[in-house]
Amino acid sequence: MRMRFVFGALVALCLSTSVLAQSAAEPDEILSYGSGPSQRVEVFLPAHRSPVPVVVFIPGGCYISQQGGSGEVRPVMAELRKAGVAAWSVGYRRTDEPGGTFPGTFEDVSTAIDMIRREAPRMNLDLSRVVFAGHSAGGHLALWAAARPNIDAGSPLHDPDPVRPIAVVAVAAPTDIEPLRPLFAEFCGPDVFERLMGEPATTRPDIYADTSPARLLPLRIPVRLIAGSDDEVVPPPFMREFEAQAKAAGDDAFLEVVPDADHIDVIAAGEDGWAAVQRTVLKLLDHDSQAEPRRTPAIPDEVEDGDQDG
Repeated sequence: MRMRFVFGALVALCLSTSVLAQSAAEPDEILSYGSGPSQRVEVFLPAHRSPVPVVVFIPGGCYISQQGGSGEVRPVMAELRKAGVAAWSVGYRRTDEPGGTFPGTFEDVSTAIDMIRREAPRMNLDLSRVVFAGHSAGGHLALWAAARPNIDAGSPLHDPDPVRPIAVVAVAAPTDIEPLRPLFAEFCGPDVFERLMGEPATTRPDIYADTSPARLLPLRIPVRLIAGSDDEVVPPPFMREFEAQAKAAGDDAFLEVVPDADHIDVIAAGEDGWAAVQRTVLKLLDHDSQAEPRRTPAIPDEVEDGDQDG
């Protein structure tokens, strides 16, 4: 039974979301934090005058550049903007991109998230109300990012002062990476697992201790898990196992199963699956959804090289 769930979880990582053929909504700003084409953050800003809460969203795609990415989730990021919150869509180097091998993917996610501190004053972002979220492989990375305070100081992924969310939402996400290793080569491609996770070494004998959310509990913040009842790639029981693990560790964890929703519905604008995700995020932010006009952000006359792209 467990291997069936593991199989489904891995397939989820490599599914293309090209079926989301929705008209892409443009971000208000695109910020670069490195020279790689994937090292950028797409920002969707509402028209609030007062500081606005933020959803940091990490897209999925099997950790390879041919799948997923920020462009695929633009329609739902625009939905968050319309609801009156800022969306911070994280791009990151995948394992087939230069510099994307361990610890590159994880370091990119950290850098992309933590640069929010620098931009918050200019964009009027409320850093006391930040929720991390992600779909599929991005759900794994969102949970990992929320768990960064638990990473041992000896790890290359240790961050002494990471941005800390008030909650995390993992959508159709694999949560325990260790059982997936036998299936990575078949469904994600040769060497993807090794390139993502690194190999055991004298200085890092346990490659899961600083990368797998199941090994980094408790998170000490609300943990919300969302799955579609018809999701055949990450079945709800797979995520329910992590819910039990998180609760046993003392976390406030809850799994919501959306009726008649599949793996893609949960990130498709206009579907009940995405409606459940957005409702959960807004509740965690204590924010009443309301339609907002699109903001035209004030951009300084001079921007440092590499700060903005597109």
